[in-house]
Amino acid sequence: MHTRLILFDGILGTGKSSLSEWSAQWLREQGLTTQWSGESPLYRTRFASFWTAFQARDAQLNAVLVETWRQIADEIFRTDEIFILDGALSNLSFNLLLAANLPPEDLEQTVREVGAILLPYQPLLVYLSGNTKAILERTIQARGDRWAEAVTTLFNGLPYQRVRERRGIEGLIAFLQDAQDLLDQTLPRLLWPVVSIDTTAGAWDGYQQTLVEQLALLATSR
Repeated sequence: MHTRLILFDGILGTGKSSLSEWSAQWLREQGLTTQWSGESPLYRTRFASFWTAFQARDAQLNAVLVETWRQIADEIFRTDEIFILDGALSNLSFNLLLAANLPPEDLEQTVREVGAILLPYQPLLVYLSGNTKAILERTIQARGDRWAEAVTTLFNGLPYQRVRERRGIEGLIAFLQDAQDLLDQTLPRLLWPVVSIDTTAGAWDGYQQTLVEQLALLATSR
């Protein structure tokens, strides 16, 4: 079976949405049927039940997430499309488990279960990372102070942040660093091919070229 799933993951502001959508368009231009799903629509569709469970502080949050990924795997199985998902493992999955202050052993078990569910589709993971403070500052400059205020207010209320008495921009930076550290620790356990790109510098043309080199291998193998 060929790669059927490409996941773009990393912390807030690393360029997941723009680079994942660009990659989907590149693959379509090569004649490959490709479905791209942005992070915001995913909250409202495939991850709606999990998001609801997160907001309700559901005690079975990890089980809801595993079932969500089973449903996504079933959807992939029924088609021959390439699925590209924006932020699905990071912002829509593991980072929310972290934000809910899930015990580390439960998070570890969930990682293993999700990895096993997706393994048959030979997932490719594009991991976007970098200097969390610089990336957040760049994102605030692009999106504005009102966006920054809304995001920090949201993060101030997270169980993980409240237990650690974190607030404001500095608290947000600390959470983003913890989330990136979590991905650093988690991704090797999945045993998937990973394309790692440090996007601190914002050199988007160069990142696209790196992706072309990997996507071309995928396109020629089908």
